[in-house]
Amino acid sequence: MSARRPVTVVGATGAVGHAAAGFLHRVGVPLRLVGRRESALRSLAGELAGPADGPARVAVAVADLTDPDALEWACAGSGVVVNCAGPATAVGARVAVAADAAGAHYVDAAGDDLLDGQLAAAGLPGPGRVAVLAAGMSPGLTGLLPRLLAGRPFTRVERLTGYAGGRDRFTPAAAADYLASLTDGYGHAGAAWRDGRVVAGALSPRLGEPAPFFPGLVSAFPYLSGELRRVAADLGLVEASWFNVFDGEHTLALLGRLRSGTGGGDGVEPGEAARQLCHAAELDAAGLRPYQLFVLEMTGVTDTGPLTRTLVARAPDAYLLSGAVAALAALAVADDGLPPGRHRADAVLPPQRSVRRLRDWGALLSVEVSDVAVAAAAEVEEGVL
Repeated sequence: MSARRPVTVVGATGAVGHAAAGFLHRVGVPLRLVGRRESALRSLAGELAGPADGPARVAVAVADLTDPDALEWACAGSGVVVNCAGPATAVGARVAVAADAAGAHYVDAAGDDLLDGQLAAAGLPGPGRVAVLAAGMSPGLTGLLPRLLAGRPFTRVERLTGYAGGRDRFTPAAAADYLASLTDGYGHAGAAWRDGRVVAGALSPRLGEPAPFFPGLVSAFPYLSGELRRVAADLGLVEASWFNVFDGEHTLALLGRLRSGTGGGDGVEPGEAARQLCHAAELDAAGLRPYQLFVLEMTGVTDTGPLTRTLVARAPDAYLLSGAVAALAALAVADDGLPPGRHRADAVLPPQRSVRRLRDWGALLSVEVSDVAVAAAAEVEEGVL
């Protein structure tokens, strides 16, 4: 690694920051951990003091996101600043501004179109510096997987259908960001990509139904994110449909109330809605193992004719996965592998190498690709089970 300056992880004691710091330490990166509570930071630093692949110094710095001077001081001397603090909707560009003032490159485990606009308006990143946004599970991995699937032997891809989700806890920050994503311009619920444009209301939720490879009955909500719009345009897709999947009746019931404004959902303050979502997810996960599952089907053309391929990826934890993707982006930046300017993680991280490393790190349990339609692949798995 050419950069000897530390990688600073802001929000290091949160679920995503903890994971990102762990993966970076594992490969021998000198770290600085930033958060509000010194005791928690020192506890994490002690936890990371074990074996690594190289000399990995771990320092701590206390800073509150509402204090720009303290935040800039915490970032001073960094090569790369990785923002894992949340909710992303509340943090906005604060960490990016501090990183740029400190002369550091920037990676955000969240942040997509809205953050990109905020950085553009502020003229960030500065000359010669790099900013990588959307470096998490979603957005991030959910953009990398279609790009992986679209590779050889396809010569042209045409249609994509994807399912992503499962059963997992919500942290308060993640719950706030998820709820904000439904209304604050992150994407379009019910929309799909058709013939090069966004078509509103093209798809309907599938409630309490089977979905390929998911255990039992789940609920799948169609959602066209800004990330998927870019992927569809980059790959030249004719059609793209994406579903966010929830495995749990309490979470489904709460989201239904919040979406419709019935049963106590009308006028619920955002903080209270996030708290309720955390509680509902806890009820659904009680006594059960969390999981994240990604199922993608892509059709297109090869040198020998039409082809349909299916990708199935499994992960144990959404926050572990987000932290791992953020760590990958930080390594790419620290190794001087990206040109100056703003980038999205899925567009600049090499899909095959990145997915392989996520699997080696244990952030992904398995990734399987088969040259059959998703329904046929699911039947084969059911037969094996």
